[in-house]
Amino acid sequence: PEVPAMTAAEMAKHRGQMSAAAVWGCWARATFRGVKRTAPWLLNYALDTDDAELLAAAWPLVLSLRRCAVARRPEALPPVRWPKDDDCAPGLVCMWRGGGLPHAWRGHFVVGVRYRIPGFVALAPTRRAAKEHIWGAMAQDEPPVEWRFELPESALGDLLCVRSRKSYPAEVEEGEVDMGEVQGAEDDEDEFLLPPHSVVTVAHVQWTNCDTDEDPSKVVLRVSLDSSREPLDLPYGPWR
Repeated sequence: PEVPAMTAAEMAKHRGQMSAAAVWGCWARATFRGVKRTAPWLLNYALDTDDAELLAAAWPLVLSLRRCAVARRPEALPPVRWPKDDDCAPGLVCMWRGGGLPHAWRGHFVVGVRYRIPGFVALAPTRRAAKEHIWGAMAQDEPPVEWRFELPESALGDLLCVRSRKSYPAEVEEGEVDMGEVQGAEDDEDEFLLPPHSVVTVAHVQWTNCDTDEDPSKVVLRVSLDSSREPLDLPYGPWR
């Protein structure tokens, strides 16, 4: 069937979402308290610390990113390209994240522990993309870790899709948003975000002391079916 074009109101909202996604993926850094930081770091710092002044400044960006939820995606855009992982159990979609995890925080990640993540969590559809971030962590002498997030298929509507080059309307290609500033845009690969305060349960851990990209520590997290219905007094995780 023919896909309907976006209305003017939908296009205006989508432009705001694209701008927010471009800010999220921008490599540029701003000086914050004497240290140069990226936009995602600054945004998550405001959420992590619950700083009222910082949150007031960040709130428009937070709202724009939340509007990137898959459930609110305009029909005029191509469908989201979900990852295909044969190792993922039926009814689940698996996504990946790489980085560093100080050994001191390992004690928190025990099978069965359930907690909230205060900020946005960037997820990649492939392990290859996660490995690139593992290399970045190792360059800073951080012990490498590979995270696998298992998401129930019925909860995917809450996930945020912030980068899908093929899904951008024509005005992006015409220069209204600088695609060169979107991190990894040349990969033509979707990037997803878990929204703030998502609840996860530790499903599996495998620690290693090799500290190599070929054998990083591994943590599997199961994402809640509906984080808004989880107890409000759950602890917040120390790392992501």
